[in-house]
Amino acid sequence: MIMLNRVILALVILAPLPIAAAPASPSPPAGAALRAYGGGESYERLFQDNVMPATCAIVLERARCTDDLNVVEATAGSTEEYATMGKWFATGDVALRLQNWDGTYIPESTWKSDPVYAWWYTAGIVSIAASLPQNEATIPYLAHYLGDLTDHAASAPEGYGAAIASNGSTFERLKPLQSMLNSVVPVTAYPVMRSGDSPGSDARLGLYYATLEELADSPLALSRPESRAFAIATLNAVGKIHQSTSDGVSVEKLITAFESEIPSDPSAYHTLFGQLAMLGPRPGWPVRRREAFFIGAVTAQVAYNAAATKDRLSDDTFRGALAKFAAYSGMSDAVRSDVLALLQVPGIAKGGKWEDINAAATRATLAIATEP
Repeated sequence: MIMLNRVILALVILAPLPIAAAPASPSPPAGAALRAYGGGESYERLFQDNVMPATCAIVLERARCTDDLNVVEATAGSTEEYATMGKWFATGDVALRLQNWDGTYIPESTWKSDPVYAWWYTAGIVSIAASLPQNEATIPYLAHYLGDLTDHAASAPEGYGAAIASNGSTFERLKPLQSMLNSVVPVTAYPVMRSGDSPGSDARLGLYYATLEELADSPLALSRPESRAFAIATLNAVGKIHQSTSDGVSVEKLITAFESEIPSDPSAYHTLFGQLAMLGPRPGWPVRRREAFFIGAVTAQVAYNAAATKDRLSDDTFRGALAKFAAYSGMSDAVRSDVLALLQVPGIAKGGKWEDINAAATRATLAIATEP
């Protein structure tokens, strides 16, 4: 499901540079420094989510959206803007998104009063932002943080200041620091994944597969190191099934795409990531595995559609197809009940409401995600 706005693509889909080699890793942050670093990461994700609100329409992303908001709000204090974000993230409904939030910067007074906090908070931002696609908006955005770090070079912890390259573009100069930061504070895949060997695990893999397709609608979120790690893990898991059934489907090209530069041309981006839609189950998959995967994937897509795109035909198609599939072997009573409840919500043409479809699909998605 690639639903990319051409205007947005023209601005934001440009290839991130390969991560440059960094010097040997210095000591990782701990205590207050680690909390500041995490605060910077949360701020950067929150800012990106406001630019591309469909990210938080993804069921498995909503918890992080809320957690990031709570972290930022705990530091900056409660505001009407954050209250609006809280209501938006509770359902992921893009109609509730906050409009025109400009974000915040670390003031010079903080650099003077608490340089350790200021440096690590900025480093947390850079650890994610240095993977942003490069364009007329993101280059000056990242340049601000490069300026902060170079203007306050004396605040850098031992071993970190030298990781900022002395010349090159803004992104080139910060890539070595990002590489170092992502080494000392290792990147883990998000959304969090649970593996296993059961129909329930196949249903969860369907959720992950749909989530990856949905992330491709939001290039900023897709560019994050944690999203790339999630993408590679999901593709590897799907690829193992294709390999076991010898159906000829390969995920290697897409794995390479997440390990390297994302195409800068909108057409090339759409062509490349449009291949995600072709990695689903094949007739050669065992029936029970195929149906469990399908139930997970479609349930997640119903929720995303109800929160982000609100396409009536897609909802009718998704839920109509879901109704034709049998419950997978070992499906818990909770999942069975939630999927049935989702199917019983009236369609939009029959007087149904998007918020009701979203709520029912969200419950079913989370039930599948947490099923033992």
